[in-house]
Amino acid sequence: MKGYIYNVETNVIVAIIIGDNNSTIENKANDLGYMGVDEYGLSYSDSGLEELTSTEIFEAETDG
Repeated sequence: MKGYIYNVETNVIVAIIIGDNNSTIENKANDLGYMGVDEYGLSYSDSGLEELTSTEIFEAETDG
């Protein structure tokens, strides 16, 4: 599954995190410094969001 980190003002996706479940994606987002920051949001759907060629893609650690 994918999690989309996006700028809340522009709806531009800044990072895509690929992981097994919500927990692994959220942990990776936290490790990258995106969680708990008002500038960014996390969505599990890219509906209404804009992906750019500069969007970074990350793999989350698997559970287990």
